[in-house]
Amino acid sequence: MKVASFQKTDVRAISDDAEAALKEVAAKYGLAVSVGTRRYSAKDMRFKVEMVVVEEDESGEAETPEALAFKRKAHLYGMTPEMLGKVFKTYKGYYKITGLKPRNKKYPVLAENPLTGTTYKFAAAAVALYFKSFPLNKEAQ
Repeated sequence: MKVASFQKTDVRAISDDAEAALKEVAAKYGLAVSVGTRRYSAKDMRFKVEMVVVEEDESGEAETPEALAFKRKAHLYGMTPEMLGKVFKTYKGYYKITGLKPRNKKYPVLAENPLTGTTYKFAAAAVALYFKSFPLNKEAQ
């Protein structure tokens, strides 16, 4: 298929194909890859590609840079490194802490909805409050 001008469906299909190809290369070298925001006009498209070295934890599972950042810097946000992987409850459901993005000042805590697999950003103070208000003290399945 030859593209004459970029349309939304073309951009999505091309970036998905590119991400799949990059994942093969990343797996060969022990890296993780993610494709960021897509931007396009009629004649050009661009998207951010990020590759990171995947480190393994004690259980042999891969640790993301966000998980490592949480372990190193959780105390700066009123949390403990042991909270990584723990579940907390909000008025919208349950979430498992998956990492920290320190450069995101407003919503640095990353948490995943175990039912959908979708990652959400939370304010650190809100997560600390959720843990105090609704203590679950269990790990996600």
